[in-house]
Amino acid sequence: MEERVFALIRAHRSTIVFTNSRRSAERLCARLNELAADEVAGAGPSPEATARCAPGGRRPR
Repeated sequence: MEERVFALIRAHRSTIVFTNSRRSAERLCARLNELAADEVAGAGPSPEATARCAPGGRRPR
């Protein structure tokens, strides 16, 4: 699943991914960052190949 989400992210300029919990968001974020690092390692560093992923906090009510 992570590879498919990563491919969809790479195909668009910006992407928001929703998860059911903060834990799953953090796990997905870590895996997406690993996939991005693998891609950069194979192609050399470039700004276009760098993915940034950080889970957000709770929204104020």
